[in-house]
Amino acid sequence: MTISCCTWALAGTEADALTAIAQVGLRHIDHRPFDFRSAESRRLISDLELTPACMATGFGMPEGAALDAADAGARDAAIEHTRRALEYAHETGIRRAYLLPGEEEGDT
Repeated sequence: MTISCCTWALAGTEADALTAIAQVGLRHIDHRPFDFRSAESRRLISDLELTPACMATGFGMPEGAALDAADAGARDAAIEHTRRALEYAHETGIRRAYLLPGEEEGDT
């Protein structure tokens, strides 16, 4: 079984979050699209022997965009965001991702 930690759940800098995860003995991380872009963050992930495991593609979705939007422009924006997130996941070695299909009116 792979147990990972959502990096965005921790306060502080990227380095703080990564260090805290490694200090408790976890080795897999889940992160949001476009986190850990700097060479320093990527080096720290490697140095701490952390493995990016899953991408939460819905984070940072443009306002009003949704994969199930009735409006073609809003749907296209969501598809483009998701495509870029998946490309970034691939760049960073992540092989798993999850999508958020949208919400029904009144769901919150």
